[in-house]
Amino acid sequence: MKVLAVVLFSLTAVAQSSHSAVLIWTASSTAGATYEVFRAPSPNGAFTLVQSGIGSTTYTDANLAANTEFCYEIVSQSTGNIDSTSNIVCGATSPLTVPNAPTLQVINVQ
Repeated sequence: MKVLAVVLFSLTAVAQSSHSAVLIWTASSTAGATYEVFRAPSPNGAFTLVQSGIGSTTYTDANLAANTEFCYEIVSQSTGNIDSTSNIVCGATSPLTVPNAPTLQVINVQ
């Protein structure tokens, strides 16, 4: 269970495709901090841990369902304690695109 902390850094971007979201956030002010990514189906939904121990300020959440909303929050940790949390950012993956069926053009009939 995560503990609510003061928001000290910002989740600044969520770029989507039909099956992934790329998260980018500003670094925590705590040296050596690692990050945990939490995801929920809505801003007030139950957030679940997606990944922990992240040492950089980007993360790609892959294998998501197409055309679905997801909300994210990042938690900064050092020495096992929560230092701070990010803002919550929501976005939706793109719908699947179905390619057009090939067409056959009759050129010459004998």
